[in-house]
Amino acid sequence: MAGMITSALFVIAVLLVLAIIVALIRKYLSTRDSGFIWLGVAIVIWPRAEAILRSFLTKLAMTHSFGGYTPGTVVTIFSVSLLIVGLVLQLVAVLYLHGKAPMPPSTATSH
Repeated sequence: MAGMITSALFVIAVLLVLAIIVALIRKYLSTRDSGFIWLGVAIVIWPRAEAILRSFLTKLAMTHSFGGYTPGTVVTIFSVSLLIVGLVLQLVAVLYLHGKAPMPPSTATSH
């Protein structure tokens, strides 16, 4: 039973990621706004890369010495650093999209 639930959740996750990818590609193609590419990197690519990096860095912290820091401290530093990278990618996407926002109709004037 647990295997079926896990499989169903995995399929749902894959379908949601695919839906996000399709939506971002369609929006980019219709607007040519590079903010949608940054958004794709931030919410589709980075989380998968972060998971791989987190696993690698955790194993590294457990098997090597880092100048007197405990493995837990090193893992925490790595984790927060990865979080910051993801947040910076999201900020870049938001800033790109914000910079391209259309003017509200009330400020547009026609003579």
